[in-house]
Amino acid sequence: MAKGDREDIRQRADAAENFSTITVRVGTLPGRINDIVLNGGRTVRDALIGAEIRGSGYEIRVNGVIANEEVNLEEADTVLLVRRIQGN
Repeated sequence: MAKGDREDIRQRADAAENFSTITVRVGTLPGRINDIVLNGGRTVRDALIGAEIRGSGYEIRVNGVIANEEVNLEEADTVLLVRRIQGN
């Protein structure tokens, strides 16, 4: 197989991955957690839009790790918005 053929196959596989759907869990703490299907965009921002949740006033966590809206998601990731606690 020629180098150009391998690159073409790799590009097609990458394109197919971008069009497949993934399911992630999205919610707030305290609050509800729902499964959201993403078709196309796969960032935290896309998941929040799909779940109709605004991130202001919350700390974003993906699988327990602090994140931002630009983080790319994978199948079965969990996005939680945790209420920020402010001290005196």
